Amino acid sequence: MENATFSRRGLLGLASAAGSIGLLGACSGGGQDSDPGSPSKEPITVADWSNSNTAVVDAAAAYTKETGIKVSFQAPVSYDDYTTRFRTVLSGKNPPDVVRCDDDFVAQFAAEGALADLTPMIKAQHFDAGTVTADLYDFTKSKDGQYALAIAIQPRLIYYNKTLFEKKGVPLPPGQWTDKGWKWSDFLAAATKITDPAKKVWGCMILNDVGFEQTFSWNNGGEGTFSKDGKRFTLADQQGIEAMQWLGDLTNKYKVQPSWGAIQQTNSGESMFVSQKLGMYFAGSGSVPYFQENADGFEWDIAPVPGQARQNTAGAMIVYAIPAKSTKQAEAFQFLSYLVGDQAGKLYVKENAFVPSNKAAAATVTGTTGKSPEHYGMLPDAVAANHARNSTPATAEAAATYQPPMQQIWTGEKTAQEVLTAVRGKVEDVLKAAP
Repeated sequence: MENATFSRRGLLGLASAAGSIGLLGACSGGGQDSDPGSPSKEPITVADWSNSNTAVVDAAAAYTKETGIKVSFQAPVSYDDYTTRFRTVLSGKNPPDVVRCDDDFVAQFAAEGALADLTPMIKAQHFDAGTVTADLYDFTKSKDGQYALAIAIQPRLIYYNKTLFEKKGVPLPPGQWTDKGWKWSDFLAAATKITDPAKKVWGCMILNDVGFEQTFSWNNGGEGTFSKDGKRFTLADQQGIEAMQWLGDLTNKYKVQPSWGAIQQTNSGESMFVSQKLGMYFAGSGSVPYFQENADGFEWDIAPVPGQARQNTAGAMIVYAIPAKSTKQAEAFQFLSYLVGDQAGKLYVKENAFVPSNKAAAATVTGTTGKSPEHYGMLPDAVAANHARNSTPATAEAAATYQPPMQQIWTGEKTAQEVLTAVRGKVEDVLKAAP
C-alpha cells in the first residue's frame, strides 16, 4: 500500500489498466530470456514514479560501478500517471526490464499474467531468501510462484511537532512502540488541545494517506480492508465502520483535522507540517528525509500510531517486479537481487529512506540520525508491528468501487454505516468475480 494521497483518477486508471493487462497478458507470450541462471552484461531499464526515493537510484549507480552493467531509469512521472500507463508499461512489445509495482496490486498483476514468476531465477541464481525478512519476502509470494521482491518497507507512523506540543502543554506521545497513554482517545485529546482555528493550526491529518483504511480498521479489532481469502469486504464490518466514522469525525465532529478539500491538495500534509500548521501527521517513514531537509525552526519527532484493540501499522512496501514480456529477465533479477542485498540496504539506511528487507542491513537501523527525529530507532519496532492488508486479485477494481463513495464520509454528507453498507455488495461482487 503505497504512501500516497487518495486519488480517484489514479485508482480508476489502475483499475482500467489492470483489466487491459488481463486481456493482453492472456494472449501474449512470456519473455525471451532463455537462461535464467546466466545473466549477460546487457544494460537494463527501470520504470518508477517521480516520488520514489533517490536511494534506489543511488543503489543502481553502486550496482553499475560494481558490475559494469548500466541501469537506466525511464523518465519519471507522477504516481497517478504511472498507474494510468501501467497497461502500456506491462503490455507493450518492449517493456522496461524492472518495474516498481504498488504493493497492493502484485497479486492482481500476477494473476493477470503481467509479471514474470521469479522462481526459476531464484533457483538458478542461488538467491538466498533467508537473508530477507520473512514477512516481506512472503508478501509477494503466491501459491503459484514469487512474482516480485519487496526491497524495503516504509512503516507508517505519526509525525508530530514537538515544539507545538510543549508550547500547548500537551504530553508527548511515547518514544517506543506502545499504546500506554496513547489510545485513540489520547490522540484526540492531544489534537484537540493543539487545534487553533484562529491561527489555522490543525491538531492532525490522517486522511491524506490511504494506509489509514487497513491500519485503523485492523486496530479497532476488525479483519482490515479485505478478508484473508480475499472474497469479503471486511472494511464494511462493524469494526471497520466504527474506525472510518471516527476518522471522518476528526474533521466533521471534533474539528481537529482539515477539510477533505484541503487534504486533497497535492502534498498538503507535508507542506502544512513543515509550515507548522499541523500538530500530527500520519505518513510513512519515507517522509523523514523531506522533513529533515525542510522542517526548520521547530523540533519534530515520530511516534507510533495510537492503539485501540490492537496497535499495528500497515507499512508501504517498496516492491519491484519483472514484466512477463521482458527479454532480459535474468539480468533484471540479478539487479533485483542487488536491491535486496545488504550493500543496497545499507544505502537505504544511510539516506534514511526506508527499512531494508535485508536482515543484516535492517539491523543497522538503530539509535538516532544525529538530528530529528530523536526516536528514529523506533523504526525496527514499527516494522515488527506491521500488518499488511490482505491481498486480492481484484484490489484495484475493488478500491475504485468503494473509495469514491467513501469521500461522502470525509465530507460529512453521509455516515460510514450508510456508505460502507451500501457499497459492500458491489465490492464483494468484484472480489468474487476475480480468478
